[in-house]
Amino acid sequence: MPVNTSGRIIKTRKAKKGTPHQKNHRWESFTTKISKLNSLDPIRRVRRHDIDAEDLSTSTSYFKTGLEKWQELNMSEGFISFSRDVLPMCDSLPQILHFEDKIMEIFVTCLGKKERESVEPLLGLMTDFAHDLGPRFEKHYPKALELVTSIAGTPQDVEVIEWSFTSLAFLLKYLSKLVVPDLRPTYDLIAPLLGKHRQRPHIARFAAEAMSFLIKKAGTPGQREKALPLIINHAKADLLSMSEAKEFGLYYHGLMTLFAEAMKGNGLNVHTTGPSIFRALVLALDEKDLSSKEPSAWMNVICGVLTSMIHHSSSDTFRELLEIIIELTNSSVESFTVSHNEYDFRALLFSARMIGIVAGVRKGTRVNDWPGLLKSMSNILKVVSKRPAFVAKQEDEFEIWNSLIHSVSIIFQYTPMDALIPFISISMDSLTKDPLATWFLAFCSYLSEAEPERFKSIVLPYFQRFVIHLRFTYMMLMVCLDLLLRIGQMQIMETRYLSCSPRWFPPEYFQANMAKMDSRYLNPGKIRLLASLNAWKCLHSQSKHHLLCMIAVLQPGMIVAYLSTMPCLKFSKARSYIHRQMRGLPKFFSAN
Repeated sequence: MPVNTSGRIIKTRKAKKGTPHQKNHRWESFTTKISKLNSLDPIRRVRRHDIDAEDLSTSTSYFKTGLEKWQELNMSEGFISFSRDVLPMCDSLPQILHFEDKIMEIFVTCLGKKERESVEPLLGLMTDFAHDLGPRFEKHYPKALELVTSIAGTPQDVEVIEWSFTSLAFLLKYLSKLVVPDLRPTYDLIAPLLGKHRQRPHIARFAAEAMSFLIKKAGTPGQREKALPLIINHAKADLLSMSEAKEFGLYYHGLMTLFAEAMKGNGLNVHTTGPSIFRALVLALDEKDLSSKEPSAWMNVICGVLTSMIHHSSSDTFRELLEIIIELTNSSVESFTVSHNEYDFRALLFSARMIGIVAGVRKGTRVNDWPGLLKSMSNILKVVSKRPAFVAKQEDEFEIWNSLIHSVSIIFQYTPMDALIPFISISMDSLTKDPLATWFLAFCSYLSEAEPERFKSIVLPYFQRFVIHLRFTYMMLMVCLDLLLRIGQMQIMETRYLSCSPRWFPPEYFQANMAKMDSRYLNPGKIRLLASLNAWKCLHSQSKHHLLCMIAVLQPGMIVAYLSTMPCLKFSKARSYIHRQMRGLPKFFSAN
C-alpha cells in the first residue's frame, strides 16, 4: 500500500526533574510551549469554584457568572460588542433558556471573526452556555464543535490553541452522555483535526487526546457492546478510504494516538476500559485486512497502540492487556485448527506478531507471565507445523518471516532463561522441519547477530545437525558462510565480513546482483578465514565438499586459496574430486 506521509505525531518526553528556574518572565519557543499542553487537563478538573455550591437559585447560571467575570478582565472591541448584545438576555437561567437560539447566533457571529483578543472569553463562555443548557445544547452541538475546530485548525498562537482545545474538552465532557451512543457525527467533525486534512502534528495530538475521552466513555460496560464497535469500525473505514492520500501518514498516527490515549489511565496505569478497547480494535479486523498481501493499515494501527501501551505501563499494570493477547491467540489457534483457511492463518500470524511486540518492546520487561506467553507461541508453531502443504502454498513468505519467525527470534533474545528452557525443544523441532525449515537459516542469521551468546549456547547444536543434511542453493551458501564466519570469531558483533539479512532473500535480488555479490562476499581472505575456523568442523565432510563445489562454481579462482589452507587434503585429490562433483552441478542448480 503506497503511503505518502505528511507528518508524524511525536509525544514530547517528560522534562527531567531538577531545580526550577527563578525567572517569572522568560522567552520560550513555540515547540516548548506546545509540549506543556495536554487536551485532557480540563477534563481532569472535577469541580468549578466560580459558583457557590449552595447557590442553586434560578437567578444563577454559569454563563451569567462567566460574563460578569470577563467584563472586568477583557476590554477588546469584539467582546464588548458581544456582551452588549447578550447582556439583556441573561439576567436569569430561565431567560437564557428562552433566548438560547439568539445567544447561539451571536456566538457564531463573534467567533467567526476569530479575533485573538476576544477568542478566550468567547470560548470560555460557550462552554458555560453548554453547561447551563445541558441536554438542550445538543441541537447547537454540531455548530459549536465546528466553530471550535475551525479556530483550532487555523495557524494560531500557542495561547489560542490552548483555549480552543480547553473549550473542546469541556464541550465533550458536558455532552458525553448525549453523544457517546453514536460518536460518528462527532468523529466526522473532529477527523480533520486528527490529520484527515493537512494539519500540524501537535494539533492532531491535541485532537486525539480530547476525543479519547469519548472513546473511554464508549468502552464502559453499558456502551461497549454497541457504541464501541460502531465508532471503531467507522474510524477504520475512514482511515482506509485515505490510503492513497498525501495526509494518510498523519491521519494514521492520529488514530494511533486516539486509541492509545483512550486506553491510558493516570500514571502508569491502564484505564479500566483499556482491555475492552484493545479487544474491539483487534476484533475489527476483517477478511479484507487479513487477506491483503501487504500488512493492513489497521493492523499497523493496532501494533502501534500496543507498543504505546507497553511504553506507558509497568509489568503489573500491563497484566490485563497481556491476558487479552493470550486469549485472542488461543482463539486464533483453535479457529485455524478447525478451518485451515487463509483468513484464520493470517489471524494466527497476526497473533504471533503481537506476541513478538510484547516480548521485544522494552526488552520484555512488561511481561509478568512468560510461561503463558510462550505456551501461546508454542501452540502457534505446533498448529502451523502440522499443515506443511497449506504453508507451502503461501505466496507471501516475508509475512511468515516477519510475523512468526521474527517473533520467535525476539523471544529467544529477551525471555528469561528459566522460562525459555521448556520452549527450546518445541520451537527448534518446529523450525528445523518442514514447513518452517525454509526460514531456519534466516532465524539463525538474525539471532547470531542480535544475541550471539544465546545462539552459541542454544541454537548452534541444532544448526550443526540441520546443515549436515542441507542441499545448498546460492542463497543458502551465503547464509551458511555468514554464520560460520560469525561463529568462529571471538567478537561476533564486530565482524567485518558478510552481513546477511532476511530482506536479501528474494531470488530476484540475487539474480540482479549476482556479479556484485560474488566479488563482495567471496574473496580469498574470507575463504582462508573460513578454513581456519573451528566452526568449519561442525560440518560433515560431504557438506564441506558440497560447499567447496559451490564456491568453485561461483569463484573458481578462489578455490586455490582455500585448498592451500588445508594441509590434510592433497591438492590433486581435491582437484579431481571437485571436477567430478562439478559435472553434476548444472543439474543441481536447475533443480534448485
